[in-house]
Amino acid sequence: MKHAVRTAMFVSACLLLGVASAAAQSAKALTNEDILVLVKVGLADEVIIAKIQQAPEEALDVSTETVLNLSKAGVGQGVIKAMVERAAKRSPERSTQTVAATSSVDASTKEGSRPPASEQCTTNFTEEVTHKGMLIKDKTYKTFAEVRGFNRLKTIDKSAQVLALHGFKSVTANRDAGVLTAIQPAANHKEVSINMVVSDVSPTLLRVELTLALTGGLTTSAAAVKKEFCSITSESLQP
Repeated sequence: MKHAVRTAMFVSACLLLGVASAAAQSAKALTNEDILVLVKVGLADEVIIAKIQQAPEEALDVSTETVLNLSKAGVGQGVIKAMVERAAKRSPERSTQTVAATSSVDASTKEGSRPPASEQCTTNFTEEVTHKGMLIKDKTYKTFAEVRGFNRLKTIDKSAQVLALHGFKSVTANRDAGVLTAIQPAANHKEVSINMVVSDVSPTLLRVELTLALTGGLTTSAAAVKKEFCSITSESLQP
């Protein structure tokens, strides 16, 4: 009798652990890694998009560099668009936490009183250098600014015009994903490309990110890139 009771208690405990485990798994936030797994196993874009839209929680990274890497990894534009749109629907509290984790803008900045785009561009400008032995192999420059009161699609169109005015050729814009790419001739018959991502951080906050990667021995001064970046950002975000 006692053995039977202990067995019943053990089975009940296992069932409870199973329920708890299932609940914990169902509450797991959807991540970029989950999306890549779904793409690699060959699921249709429509199925992945539905998963993105219906996931109870998400922790999707839709920063400029990540969006470009997702595209290179074979993630469809429709899926990327769904990721960006889902990230934009985060609650104000979660959006604020995300911005604080990824932005070098002062966390004490009051809601709606962010610095001008040009100032943010200067503050957030970074230079990443990759070495091969003692030599510099690649350089990557990045910056971003976040503003309120701007429409994403209109900003994408305005940014494409600004890039063309700055001498960039072959300007392409994917309005659904919010990704712009432009080419500029460089020395020794080479070309450099600038990538720009326009996304909604929240229903009222727009983020503009720029990335420029120099490879194959191409060089320029960080000051020149910063000046160009901030000029493009300011002009793209003019009312």
